Amino acid sequence: MCEVSVRKLLCSCIMMLTLLGCSSSGPHINEAVISDENPLTTQRVLFQVYGLSDNYPFLYSWSASGGELEAWNETQHFVYWITPDAAGTYTVTCTVRDAEDNESIATFTIPVSGRTIVDDLLEPDTEAIRLIKQKDSRIGGIWASVRGNAIRFLSSRVNEDTSWSGDFFVMMEAFDNIYYDYSLYGVESQGKEIIVQRTGEQGTLTCKSCFHYDTISALAIDVIDPALLWVGSDSGLHYYASRTDTWARYKFLEVNDLFEGPDYVYAATDKGIYRLGAPQELIYPEDTCTVYARQDGDSVTVYSVSASVVLKNGEALPVQPDEVVCSLDMDLAGNLWCGKYFWNGSTWQVPEGLDGIRITQSVVSNEGLVYLLSENGSLFLW
Repeated sequence: MCEVSVRKLLCSCIMMLTLLGCSSSGPHINEAVISDENPLTTQRVLFQVYGLSDNYPFLYSWSASGGELEAWNETQHFVYWITPDAAGTYTVTCTVRDAEDNESIATFTIPVSGRTIVDDLLEPDTEAIRLIKQKDSRIGGIWASVRGNAIRFLSSRVNEDTSWSGDFFVMMEAFDNIYYDYSLYGVESQGKEIIVQRTGEQGTLTCKSCFHYDTISALAIDVIDPALLWVGSDSGLHYYASRTDTWARYKFLEVNDLFEGPDYVYAATDKGIYRLGAPQELIYPEDTCTVYARQDGDSVTVYSVSASVVLKNGEALPVQPDEVVCSLDMDLAGNLWCGKYFWNGSTWQVPEGLDGIRITQSVVSNEGLVYLLSENGSLFLW
């Protein structure tokens, strides 16, 4: 979906829209939209302003009383804002100027709330199996595989069933620019079969280079060539070239995780961490159960879990959480999540309300909400 065409929420209850025109022919702001009228601290929010005028084109200038406005230019009618790390009421202002320098101003007033654990995301007696994030949107949500139920989509705006279904312990989503639709890839049993679902249709992709007794453990779309699908299993790393409809085994090793990094797909295996397609593929030789890579300036930082230790670029962090699980992600504040623990650069912390609960997967949506999956299938939000 286009990032600037999300569901429009006109927030009259929290937004004061002030129009100051310099003349009757100045720009008229006829709609101002916010993606979440009640955001949490350190959350990404989208603002959009729509106007009419006799004197196009418009130029837009944005400012905020706190938090961080992500990079924007004067020709775009939208902006992304990272809310402050402290609760409170803040304003985001857009000044619209037409070709004759007439101006109008839209001011959003936004209450930002502190974070607390929310534990009622799913219906009673339901069990989530796996979470994945919506990768293509900067304010994207997550999908949850719920045992015996439809795949569920959750974000700050919605929490609803989708048309997809399946008890998937491995999932991947991909956005198809030809069909302009999402595809969901899922694995729900041992073997070679990968279920592929689009809106209103379902098919099966068979890993022809896999063994019939394989257990597929991970899926990823190649970062350099999006027509290449990587498939990890307990007997090897495979790829599917969709342009030629061919399968091949790439390496004989046990794949534990695949991560679509900023430069390459990273594979966490029993032989170490590989950057697939890089001039030097093997970067760390330790048996690794999960990997997470992010761009930090001109370099890529690689976090991983090996032998129940969290590592950064192959070196153990100076302090370890009380429990290490095979799940890593990072929130918009730069905190590294491993299960229910997050590392702020000096200490590991746990959100209040999770005492005695074992979290096996933590996923941060692109809008900055943290979803936590427990070992018994409960789904929490922080």
